[in-house]
Amino acid sequence: MKKKHKLLVLILILLISIGMISIFSIKSYNKYMKWNQHKDYFKQDKSKQKIEDWMTLRYIGSEFDIDLKKKFNVASFSFSQKRLTLNEYCSINNLDCRIIIKDLNKEINKQTNK
Repeated sequence: MKKKHKLLVLILILLISIGMISIFSIKSYNKYMKWNQHKDYFKQDKSKQKIEDWMTLRYIGSEFDIDLKKKFNVASFSFSQKRLTLNEYCSINNLDCRIIIKDLNKEINKQTNK
């Protein structure tokens, strides 16, 4: 009876491990495909890189050193909101993404011209 119980526990652990590995593999592959589509962007000189709608909020905040909380007038972003692309965030909150991108790029230009 104990052997059967041990075997069931091991099988359960194995199934959970396979499930977790599968989930992380799929997420990594999707992220790779998303970023791979924009590899030409990353080949540009850093000073020529501008904010685009496919970028995540977390990437924009860290890479361009912009306080997005102040820009969007929110106390903070949740973990899942930070993972949204700018385009997704704008569509959820009924914002005009083109205007926001234009404003953010103006802010970047001000930072680089200081």
